[in-house]
Amino acid sequence: MSKKNLRKKAGILAVALSLTMAAAPCVYAADESSTETTTGTEVTETETEMQSETETETEAETTAELTELEAAAAAVNAAQDAVTAAAAAVTTAESEVAVSSAAVTSAAADVTAAETALEAAESTLGSNAATTLREAEEAEAAAEAALTTVTANETALESELADAQTAQSEAEAAVTAAEEACETAGVTDETLAAAAEAVATAQSEADVAVAASAAAADLESEAYAEYQDAYDAYTTATATYESAKTLYEAAKDALEALTEEDEEYAKAKAAYDKAEATLAEAKTIATNAATLANDLKEDYETAAAAAEKAGTAAVAAVDALTAAQETYSSMLALSEALAEAEEDLEKATAEAESAQELYDAAVAATAAAETAYQEAQAATKEAQSAYDAAIAALTEEEYAAYAEAVSEAAADLTAAQAAYAAAVEQYESDADALSEAQAAYTNAVAALTAAQAAYNALLPVDSTDTSTDTDGTLVLGTDGIWYYYKNGAADTSFSGIVEYNGGSFFVANGVLCSEANGLQLYDETWYFLSNGQIQTQWTGAAEYDGEWFYIVNGVLDTTKNGLVDYDNAQFLAAEGRFLLDYNGLWLNSSTIGGNDQWYFIAAGKVQAVSQVVEYDGAFFVVENGILDTSYNGTIEYDGATFTVVSGQLY
Repeated sequence: MSKKNLRKKAGILAVALSLTMAAAPCVYAADESSTETTTGTEVTETETEMQSETETETEAETTAELTELEAAAAAVNAAQDAVTAAAAAVTTAESEVAVSSAAVTSAAADVTAAETALEAAESTLGSNAATTLREAEEAEAAAEAALTTVTANETALESELADAQTAQSEAEAAVTAAEEACETAGVTDETLAAAAEAVATAQSEADVAVAASAAAADLESEAYAEYQDAYDAYTTATATYESAKTLYEAAKDALEALTEEDEEYAKAKAAYDKAEATLAEAKTIATNAATLANDLKEDYETAAAAAEKAGTAAVAAVDALTAAQETYSSMLALSEALAEAEEDLEKATAEAESAQELYDAAVAATAAAETAYQEAQAATKEAQSAYDAAIAALTEEEYAAYAEAVSEAAADLTAAQAAYAAAVEQYESDADALSEAQAAYTNAVAALTAAQAAYNALLPVDSTDTSTDTDGTLVLGTDGIWYYYKNGAADTSFSGIVEYNGGSFFVANGVLCSEANGLQLYDETWYFLSNGQIQTQWTGAAEYDGEWFYIVNGVLDTTKNGLVDYDNAQFLAAEGRFLLDYNGLWLNSSTIGGNDQWYFIAAGKVQAVSQVVEYDGAFFVVENGILDTSYNGTIEYDGATFTVVSGQLY
């Protein structure tokens, strides 16, 4: 089995049968005890009805839960059956692949034997003229096929070159258009920099103007507040003055109604004098308040005018900034469009140059193929002449015997080649069927895992359980994650291998490594995992980092050295690794438990062939894949006779 076939063969290995962590279905027993009802005041009819309704609801809920759990359990069983069936299908497909692989090997050996027989038949001509002619004709046919291939390649590359050159021309036109647009808009590196500087300047001026406008507005607000306070004081002073005036006039009228001889005159006179003084003071205060209010009103009006002017200036500065930004953005867009067009042109130019190089190489290859074809034609012509001369030297009886032998041998070779092609086709069909079976198995395992998860989610497991029954094992949390428990709680400090429900699982930081698959290293040992579980039931091959390794009971067997029996064949291994890059003869030494015989290896696999093989510059006789050290004498090989000593040609 080739390395490619080994890879296909072991595709199933990274898939496990299933997690063994599903708990057994829970069985609930119905409560068969009866409820005794009483009459009187202890249990009323209403209470009895309420109790009956509650019991009915509880029973319905329990029945629903049981039905759902039973359905989930049935789904798990069905999924397990599907996995079993899929595994059986994979086993069957593997057997068919093994049979068809052996058939390919046998058919290849038959082709080799038929080729040897044809060469032997051709040698009855008395020379190698027939073989030379046949080989020359084959070489001519190969040269013609090669010429056809390179000619078609040249035609295709010529079309690709034309497309690349068209793309280059279009890119050049795009650059020209972008350059003209920049020129029309006056966009250069200098003007773009100036526009950017103008934006910065306008931004600074706008910031200053907006700040000045805000400050002027604040001054306006302050001036208005002061004016409003002064106006309110003026209003108060005016009211006080009017009140004092009323009191003054009343005191004046009272005084004028008396004479100096009146007993109340002196008192009235004192009241009048006081009212007159108060009126004079109120008038002074009102006059001063009016003056202050008028002054502050003028200050406010001045501040308002200044604020309006500053606001207008700020609007103008912001408008100037917007205009500068729009100008810069427009110029920048044109500049970026030019840069992008230039980048596209550079890429298109590189692609056109590459296409030109490929086309030139194709033209050269076509010329070389044409020369090789012409040389092959000449060689065929020369071989034909030699063959004709050899035929002419035969008697009629000799020619008839020769022609019959060659015809039969050629027919046998054609039949052997057809059988080999059919065997290869059958093998490829069986390999595809195996891949499909492996994919179906993978899907079945995934469905089983999902069914188990759905079933486990229905089980009454509480990850907050503080009991110690779960110490040192795994518990399915309500979040659907498996945790390692210690002292009644999830132990996130633990990392290692945990035994649970008959299986061994990888745990990291207290959580099951459910996504760990394939070979994983722990404590200097490589384990073969599926969904975090060590696949102790598996013994066979597994891939890791492009290499293949031999697994025994789910663990990499680093003691495996020498020949390993696997998949109805023998493979060469060292410390458990398949040496798929080894080719040639290999000594199965007794120091590693071997039989001290030399085996013929190709792609790391023992080739059960019987033929002459080359190794380290020498040739050896191999029988059923093992060096035939008992062979001594002579052997015909490649049109010549060789002496053989202990299986080696001299």
